[in-house]
Amino acid sequence: MIQILPFLYMGRRYDIENVEGLKACNIKALVICCTYFEYPDHKVPNGYANLRINLEDMGLERISSYFEESNNFIHSHISQEQAVLISCCQGVSRSSTISIAYLMGKQNFFLNEAFSFIMQKKNICPNIGFIEQLCEYEKILKNKITFSSKKYINWFTSDMCGNNAITDFSIDCKKK
Repeated sequence: MIQILPFLYMGRRYDIENVEGLKACNIKALVICCTYFEYPDHKVPNGYANLRINLEDMGLERISSYFEESNNFIHSHISQEQAVLISCCQGVSRSSTISIAYLMGKQNFFLNEAFSFIMQKKNICPNIGFIEQLCEYEKILKNKITFSSKKYINWFTSDMCGNNAITDFSIDCKKK
């Protein structure tokens, strides 16, 4: 589990079970980005507010349909100085997508900035379908796209994704 911002953490499903770690970070709310099969409800510790994002790590899943709800859930706790853990199975795709969406939707980041910000702290590798949805979300929020899906696809399909190789995914703007 790593801290992204004050009161915002990202991790894997096993971090949810580490109640001592949750207490040490003052975590009061959980965003669980796993299916019920991957992480059953009976494993969720008592006493924590939680939001379940019940989808698989597949590009065809509509993770963007959860952006508004998850952003509001996260922000409602952070604004009360209650820490939130966003987790998924491996802590690299679904949780990073929801974290990026939060930075974009509530912290006014552009997609390229949010991705780089988190990548400097933790290995992340959202699937290509989730990146496309984040690009669409950025277009809705900012009326522009700052992130090159083509560069990301090249990075994602190479060894660089697994190695968390820092890459500039910004769209090149050529001056005329």
